[in-house]
Amino acid sequence: MSFLRFVAKSGCSPLITRQLSLQSMACLTRSSSPKLLATNACIHTTNTNNGSLDGRQPLLPRQLLQQLSTRLLSSSASGAAAQGSHNHSKLWSLERYVSLGLLGVIPAALAVPNPALDYLLALSLVIHVHWGLEAIVVDYIRPSIFGSVVAKLMVAYVYMLSIAALAGLFYFNYTDVGLGVAIRMAAKI
Repeated sequence: MSFLRFVAKSGCSPLITRQLSLQSMACLTRSSSPKLLATNACIHTTNTNNGSLDGRQPLLPRQLLQQLSTRLLSSSASGAAAQGSHNHSKLWSLERYVSLGLLGVIPAALAVPNPALDYLLALSLVIHVHWGLEAIVVDYIRPSIFGSVVAKLMVAYVYMLSIAALAGLFYFNYTDVGLGVAIRMAAKI
């Protein structure tokens, strides 16, 4: 009951308070393994005494809120991806290094006409723009709103756009004056 008083004092609506109280009562009546459990509508632990199972108790309010926030994070698009087998902190660091590298590559490609710098500029610009567009699409074209088919199509469209841009810039670098010289020529106009 102290949890219900906590929920009522924290500004929850009566409907949420009622749902949480029903879920808490359902948690007290279920039986399961002695580990921390997060089942359909309840989150609970088992109370152990000398290694034996003697009953169920709901988590303390702070622990319950932490478990609920973990469940909510895992249901979001970025949270589900972050809890997968991929290490997204390395990707985030790589994005920052590419952004930092652009600060040196852009002036170098403009100052020194060199095919290697032109290809490096094209690659780093396309990667930088791709990651930005992909983040926008993932954040704003959510499967829960637009449906999973539309969300996947938009991500595929971003990939196709990035591949086409990279191919076009590489083709321009190979057959024409190069990206750095072209930008310098456009600036003279």
